[in-house]
Amino acid sequence: MSARLLTAGLAVCAGIAFSPAYAAAAEVTPGRETAAFQERLDGSLQRMLDAMVGPGRSVVTTNVELDLDQVETARTTYTRDPAAGAVSEQVSRRSYADGSGTRSESSSATRANAFDSVREICREAPGDIERLTVAVLVDETAARGVELARVREMVAVAAGADRERGDTVTVAAMPLRAAPATAPPVAAAGTDHRPMLLAAAVPLAALLILGLFLAGRRRRDHPVRSPLRVEAHARPLPVTVAAIAAAPATGAQARQRAISPPVAPEQAAELMRGWLGPGR
Repeated sequence: MSARLLTAGLAVCAGIAFSPAYAAAAEVTPGRETAAFQERLDGSLQRMLDAMVGPGRSVVTTNVELDLDQVETARTTYTRDPAAGAVSEQVSRRSYADGSGTRSESSSATRANAFDSVREICREAPGDIERLTVAVLVDETAARGVELARVREMVAVAAGADRERGDTVTVAAMPLRAAPATAPPVAAAGTDHRPMLLAAAVPLAALLILGLFLAGRRRRDHPVRSPLRVEAHARPLPVTVAAIAAAPATGAQARQRAISPPVAPEQAAELMRGWLGPGR
């Protein structure tokens, strides 16, 4: 025995019966499904109208009635192969005789034949459109450059309107008013803002006190040292030639003395006269 499952127009061969889990997953909420369908339809139609007459020059509204009933049809078909014999057969015979010598016999046969069983479950997905109504309003200034009959035809084709189903599409030209600019909210008269100001001032005061405390602590940890003025207290010390001669030589002076030997004053004068030339 095999089972054949037909779901949403797709044939699926399976060896088990229809699963109830699929039925639970296919359940939809009527209001939510209808609102979502209308939103998608309004958006697609509005984009088309914006391309035809310009953005903000038209308004479209749709009203859709959907059939959200889930229809399930089950059918079982039995077929037998004539070439296949009986699976089992049971034959019984009985004979009867009465006192007058009359004799009767009866026989019965029971045969079990093999049949193929096909079970079809057709489940129609919900969401068929029962009735569709579309209303389009075009600004009269933009409607001068287009034909309303052409706009109505395009909207009907895009929405999938069916006249036999009772769908209607209406297109009209009227002046559209621009939406007023939203002004910033103004505080109501007599509103007391003191609690808000107080709530904002408390953290600022706490931060100010904390900053003063940290600054005072830093000054205590690192005292500021002012430069010592020694001009008024310094006294000139007498310096003698002997003291200068006895003072230890610095590193540069020691190197100079090591390189250049001492020169007598007479030799220095003679050397300078040689540089200046004769007669000097």
